Amino acid sequence: MKNIRKSFSFGILMGLTLSIIFSPIFGRGHYYPLSPSSTIGEWYFTHFSEPIVMLMMVVIWGIIGVLFGQTSRIFEETDWSITRMTLTHFVITYIGFVPLATLAGWLPFRLGGLLSFTIIFIMIYIIVWICNYKSSKKMIKQINQQIKKR
Repeated sequence: MKNIRKSFSFGILMGLTLSIIFSPIFGRGHYYPLSPSSTIGEWYFTHFSEPIVMLMMVVIWGIIGVLFGQTSRIFEETDWSITRMTLTHFVITYIGFVPLATLAGWLPFRLGGLLSFTIIFIMIYIIVWICNYKSSKKMIKQINQQIKKR
């Protein structure tokens, strides 16, 4: 339960940070937790008050954090190959993230938007995976060196 709260909080922090970065670009001098010109942004601001939209975004950002926080536990499964863990993690995070990114206003309701999103998702996934792989490899090397010293 502690990990879920931590993941939820981290998701909120990341979503809020991104909204602060992108709000000056899309907000025309106002703070918006999502682009008011996106399809979902227009719908939210037409049907809900600004505090409710902000609350909805906080919940969505938190759920995104939980998604990534909990799916990272796949890599704790020791009986699986790294390939199986990576493919399982990729598929679950992608399938879970697409609707959440859409609800967060990050993904437009167009096939081209989904294609662009998918390419960006794959590129970021590969970069993060390589960084984690190298970090794990370095840690294993250090552990092996400590074992050899004993």
